[in-house]
Amino acid sequence: MITKIKKKLRIIKIKKNNRKKSDKDDEKSKADSEEQKQHDKFDQLEAEREKITKEVKHEIMRGDLKSVRNENDEGNVVIVIDGAEGITDKETVKGFREATSQAVYGAKKSGVDINNLDINIFYTMTDGINKDDEKVLSTSWDKETIESMNEDAIFTLADTLENHAEDFYMHPGIAKHDEN
Repeated sequence: MITKIKKKLRIIKIKKNNRKKSDKDDEKSKADSEEQKQHDKFDQLEAEREKITKEVKHEIMRGDLKSVRNENDEGNVVIVIDGAEGITDKETVKGFREATSQAVYGAKKSGVDINNLDINIFYTMTDGINKDDEKVLSTSWDKETIESMNEDAIFTLADTLENHAEDFYMHPGIAKHDEN
């Protein structure tokens, strides 16, 4: 009789241990699943960043793409461009405007769902003593404007950035050379 009771107690202990192991396995499985979701999300963001980078690089004629960031899955993208120098100051500013319109079109062409696009152009500015890379042109674009853009806008948008962008900033040092 005592051995039967001992056997039953052992069976109960084994069942409890198995339940504990099963609960731990479930928790580990949930943690692994969350980790996999995070990894998949990162991979998706990286693939989108690469698509945008490829298209923007292809479109920009006057400047060099420095970086593309889409650090969250809310469709917010930041493009940074090193502005190129033109023959004259007016040509330089025109190039900043053209690079911006080309970048917007390239982002659209990528096919990535973008809710907000920020484009920042940097250029080396000098005050007579110091030379610093400064933000000389900055624009923000909403989803509707990006989606409504067509290939012709590459040529026409540059002249009217401030009318179509959600936000527009031009450094005062270059604004005096802007023809628009």
